[in-house]
Amino acid sequence: MKQVWTSARMVTRELRRNRTAVSLLFLVPTVLYGLIQITTGERAIPFLLSGRGVGLLAGSERALSLLFMGTTAMCGLMAFLSFTFTWRPIQTDRRLVFEGYRPWELFAAKVIVITGAAAAVAIYVTGLLLAFYHPSRLGGVFLGFFLGGLLYGLIGIALGVVCRRELDGILAMLLLVNVDPGWLQNPVFYAGAQHRVVIQWLPSHHFCQLTLLSAFTEKPLGTELAYGGTWLAVVGLIAAIGYRLRIGLVRRRDGVPSARPSGR
Repeated sequence: MKQVWTSARMVTRELRRNRTAVSLLFLVPTVLYGLIQITTGERAIPFLLSGRGVGLLAGSERALSLLFMGTTAMCGLMAFLSFTFTWRPIQTDRRLVFEGYRPWELFAAKVIVITGAAAAVAIYVTGLLLAFYHPSRLGGVFLGFFLGGLLYGLIGIALGVVCRRELDGILAMLLLVNVDPGWLQNPVFYAGAQHRVVIQWLPSHHFCQLTLLSAFTEKPLGTELAYGGTWLAVVGLIAAIGYRLRIGLVRRRDGVPSARPSGR
């Protein structure tokens, strides 16, 4: 555990050096919420949630936009953040493994940092939300923001170890974030969509539903937490296996351990 915490401190220190990225984690939600405030009204808009026993609901245009864009911002920001501090230091991580670190220790350190970052940004986004809208269950809204960001943080780590070039990973993230939380999880679009089962199988669906159920209803959240937690476990396992394969050691013919070739 000592090496895990040491690695986590190194990752955190590297993140703190990038002041622009840290600033954008809080500036992007602020700008989005400000634009929503000045461009949306209070007219009621019908929408549909996928939870059992939840029929057609109605919410203000502003409230729906704030919740929807809050979740989208969390997912996008955490995906890009985790991708950056996974892809760029691959060679450094290989050297650390050569010096005695285990791959799981380095992976656990990245998960700790992305969890802390997701919690910090989710607290900020939830607090900022109160300046414009008061949801029914604030704790559930925070949980949806936080877990959605954490899920896409793990997806960012997975892309960081799968993609050989940085541009490939960035384009893959743009596609996934824009299609999943940024488009198909829109509750207004979902109400009129065909083949909704496709939307329900996307990664962020259950955490988006968790946010909206908490904001507009008093329905139990256990089902969304269970399915969303399953997504977290599966994506986390994929990211861990991919990371281990990417930075693991191989044996040369002379018996001396060496890092796998990077492919870049």
